[in-house]
Amino acid sequence: MKTAKKTERNEGVLEAEALDFYRQLIERGLKPIDGASIDFHRKRDPVVFIPGENPVIAAVKKEELLKFLKAKDVNRVQ
Repeated sequence: MKTAKKTERNEGVLEAEALDFYRQLIERGLKPIDGASIDFHRKRDPVVFIPGENPVIAAVKKEELLKFLKAKDVNRVQ
């Protein structure tokens, strides 16, 4: 059985790997998307990726998604 601490650690590792992969794509000259990308899950909270100077990857509760996107000044979702 996974513990909450272990799950948080795994999520942190995955987030770091995803951000590293994003930075590698930018270094190779690919343009970031203009807006946010959202990965919806049936049994978990949606995961939001917002590229930019300080890219953000966050799991956001469905009912808080619009508020989160507005707070991050997102105008487009892809």
